[in-house]
Amino acid sequence: MKRFGLIIALVCIFAVGASAAPVDVPVKAKEMKGADYIFEDLDIAFLMGGDVDYVDELDLDRVDTEVEAMFYTGKIGVSVDMVDIYALLGQVRDVQYTSMVSGADIKYEMEEAFTWGVGLSALIYEWERFGIKFFGDVKYRTIEDMDYDMITLEGLGYSNDQLTEAKTKAGWEEWQAALSVGKKLGYLMPYFGVKYSDVDLTGSVTLDGVVYDLGTVNSGDNVGVFAGCSIVPVESLSVDLQARFFDEKGFSVSLVHEF
Repeated sequence: MKRFGLIIALVCIFAVGASAAPVDVPVKAKEMKGADYIFEDLDIAFLMGGDVDYVDELDLDRVDTEVEAMFYTGKIGVSVDMVDIYALLGQVRDVQYTSMVSGADIKYEMEEAFTWGVGLSALIYEWERFGIKFFGDVKYRTIEDMDYDMITLEGLGYSNDQLTEAKTKAGWEEWQAALSVGKKLGYLMPYFGVKYSDVDLTGSVTLDGVVYDLGTVNSGDNVGVFAGCSIVPVESLSVDLQARFFDEKGFSVSLVHEF
């Protein structure tokens, strides 16, 4: 099992350079303890934290379209027995859509925008004899009404002030469901799993009377895998490093405090 932990940790480290939404790990799977409250036999705790999520490449249903983005989100939630319910609020930066539209190479660069999401993670089963835990996570995340910072058409750039013709603000919407298995090794819990996700991207501008409508671009490959490591230096605090592969290349760092 020590080799298992070492392999997962190395995966996380090397994925930083490579990089849908990160997969959340329930606090009970990490054996975290805060100022728990007991209400009618329910073990209740409150959660606060944040994520930094770098998306470098998504597998989309249009092979000529590429996406990049950086998410910065805060997390608030509540843990009830084995289930965590949480909300995500934050900002997205450096969003870029690069595609071939109406026979021309075009890059949509977005201004900073508000992003929000909701999710639920749960410890499903614990194989106590071996200390192995099975858990899941379901999440929805969206960016609404992203305005354009710059449009580059065949190498010629147009700033937002120059986009005087009709335009439709860009959007990003995604949801995913994930299952994972991990093992607690002291203050570390390496884990890996599989996820199903779906992403919808939209955007449209008009330049010199020509409409460059990205339409709705969907996920190409919906199934991906992920590997990560939860670090619990003290019982009420955890840091997660996680890498995602196949359907996307992404890396995230998450911090959670239970109180």
